[in-house]
Amino acid sequence: MSSGSAFDRAAPEEKEREGTMEGTIKQLCPGYSDGFYQLKARGFLAASLYWADENGPLPNWTSFAHFPIEPNGVGSYHMTGGRAVPDEATHVLMKAVSADLEATSAVLVPIPMPSNLPQKEPAQRFLVLSDLHLSSKPWQIRKALSMGKGWDGVLIPGDITNDGIAEQFMRFWQCVTEVIPQTPVFAVAGNHDYPVHPLPQICRRIEDYPALHKALLDRAANLGIPCQADSSGTFSAAFGDTEIFGLNAVTHWRKFRFPESAQLDWLANRLNHSSARNRIILCHAPLANHRPYHQPGDPPYLHLDKKLQGILDSQRDILFLSGHTHVSLNCQSGCIERDSIGNLYINTGSIRPTTLKPEEPLQPASWTEGNAIELEIGKTHICVKGISIKTGQYISRGYYRFPK
Repeated sequence: MSSGSAFDRAAPEEKEREGTMEGTIKQLCPGYSDGFYQLKARGFLAASLYWADENGPLPNWTSFAHFPIEPNGVGSYHMTGGRAVPDEATHVLMKAVSADLEATSAVLVPIPMPSNLPQKEPAQRFLVLSDLHLSSKPWQIRKALSMGKGWDGVLIPGDITNDGIAEQFMRFWQCVTEVIPQTPVFAVAGNHDYPVHPLPQICRRIEDYPALHKALLDRAANLGIPCQADSSGTFSAAFGDTEIFGLNAVTHWRKFRFPESAQLDWLANRLNHSSARNRIILCHAPLANHRPYHQPGDPPYLHLDKKLQGILDSQRDILFLSGHTHVSLNCQSGCIERDSIGNLYINTGSIRPTTLKPEEPLQPASWTEGNAIELEIGKTHICVKGISIKTGQYISRGYYRFPK
């Protein structure tokens, strides 16, 4: 357990109230944020928590908790979800606002069990963008894609377009080729990448998802990435120690359907013969047992959910990336789950505004801004960092670190 004394810096536009404040932290595991955070600040209304060092809050990181202060002057927060503490964080800044909302005060509290800083090592970096829902104005998508310049690749788990029409696919292709001309992009179909009703096409360029799918794989091959595609619609791409697999489980009328079981048979065979140390699977819909807010007995999105789950359960160290739900990375229970055999299930949010159920009394509007994900895969660790599309800040509740 750790406590701290008053921190005397305030933002220029804020008034600072002098007074005694005391913060305490009880972590459950070194290097992870789960635990209990308490602030004693009589006369204040609410508090916010930020990762910090001895000089103040870390730049470019969002807040990670907001909670009310009771009339007795004590406020507390129980952090869950398995998030990691940023490597450079040594303290937590606990900042309180007065009841009249005109004054603030803050205290720096040392983290009682700081993690040992991991050694820097070569790592592959992928930008993950989900649920783009491109329609007529692609500026936000161009901004999101630009984050991936110079990275190993961009991964898109579906819903590239909003209506599945030719103009939107051509617009997306133009964004990719203009914004990140040297970065490979891999995508799978989402339910919005097919029209509600099949329409005849007169365009002979990138007129639908299958045409985009082929164009992206051809482009990746031209950039030096070995790719294999199966007639069932699935594919794989090799990035040295990492192999990426794509599952296209959507058909016309926006139904989640695998074409019979050919894709899953191909996937099972490829996984069994893959020599890659890291295997990433892209699939628009999450599995029934690994989606945010799921309850026992909830119906699955995928009609072959159990078969796909069985394939993954027979493997180890799989990273399963899904979208579709638009759930905010800031949800209290977290959007990433690691099972008992080491497989990671990552629900990737959306670059569009996300949803956040009212599970906490105080939730800032910024917690539902669109997000990207930085996926870093090294020899000894896997890091996941959520990034705000609007501000470019790292999302504190979207940061996870897993040993390999």
